[in-house]
Amino acid sequence: MLTGTPVLSLRFDRMAFFGDVLPHYLNDDINDERYDGDPAALLAMFRPAASVVEFGEDRGLKGITPLPLPPAIAAHRVPLWKDTRALPDELKVRLRADRACDLDVLHDTSPISIADVDKIIESNEESPMSAVIELESVIMELSKPLPEETPTLKPLYCNNQAERELVALTDDDDPAAHADGVPGTDPAAIRYFPVPDAMFRALTALLRINVENGHVKEAEELAARIHHYSKLFIPAYVTESALYVDTETPDWQQDADVLIKALPYAVDVNDIAMLYYRLAYAMRNLGKADVSAACYAMTLTMPVRWLREPAIEELGEVLEGDMSRAPAIEDTKRLLRANGIPVVPSHALMHTLAQNTIDLVDAGFPLAAGAGTRLCASVDHDDTLNWLGSTLLYGTYSEDEISE
Repeated sequence: MLTGTPVLSLRFDRMAFFGDVLPHYLNDDINDERYDGDPAALLAMFRPAASVVEFGEDRGLKGITPLPLPPAIAAHRVPLWKDTRALPDELKVRLRADRACDLDVLHDTSPISIADVDKIIESNEESPMSAVIELESVIMELSKPLPEETPTLKPLYCNNQAERELVALTDDDDPAAHADGVPGTDPAAIRYFPVPDAMFRALTALLRINVENGHVKEAEELAARIHHYSKLFIPAYVTESALYVDTETPDWQQDADVLIKALPYAVDVNDIAMLYYRLAYAMRNLGKADVSAACYAMTLTMPVRWLREPAIEELGEVLEGDMSRAPAIEDTKRLLRANGIPVVPSHALMHTLAQNTIDLVDAGFPLAAGAGTRLCASVDHDDTLNWLGSTLLYGTYSEDEISE
């Protein structure tokens, strides 16, 4: 366990590892039966530059005092929100941030917590109006200390660390809207201040209450404010889409339009699956059975178990029980594009995420890169990448952070 007793501590020289050790692994030499009863010989084959290991009488590993942590790694054992190191110039532009701590989205010192907002919601389940009054009070209170928004200083809420890496996708100053074809604000100059978790939770709760009570105008205004704070927060799009169908006269086209608008920002597999699943149902109600089947097929490409069974069942209904008519994946993608529906995550989005993640690691900011690595892993179904993401995170945490 990460917080347990160390039993093996090794240090390798990079070039020696690639030249001497990796070939043994690739040739499967480490599985030679002669090593089954001789762990010391196996260790010798690894040729570590330094090691601390002690075998017991049963040839099992005993507890040890590990090698000293290299200074370069020890320097990274600082919570991201405390890391005031400057980012490289290129990353400053791409991430719209000057320091590592500007990338943190988890540390929240607001006087009102998400738990406080949830308590308001729970205690007013039978009285929506009372909930609205209290939630609006929370939003007003938390808005007071926030900086004033300007063209180069904007509010931002991110649901996870990887979203922060993709914030450049939310630039909405279209150069085509200007006579000279130049954006009104240089994107490289944009920076963000964080929107408190409780404030964002209060806004989304208000949106849900207005949707449930059929207050369309108020709900649309709230949705616009939420998207302004976080275009990457997919659950807000899903809630907004419900606004147009949870009524006596559902507007399935408007429902579909909101879901399609959200798709280019989706990278988490659960978000992608949910968007395609809901879009499939909207297309089914719009009488577009082939597009609906394609959306269900895209849902099933995502490793999201809780949606798999209903998606298969509803796809069968669309295909009138003949699952042999289910579209192949390439046909699915062609059909979606032909109908103006993005195929996501796009190569451009994944390239941006991967490039930012790699550059953060290379620049010495593993804590900022761990979440992006895991997200790449989930999209590619890559267990090794997922393990690497965990290594970037846990390998730089202090023991107190790990135990928390």
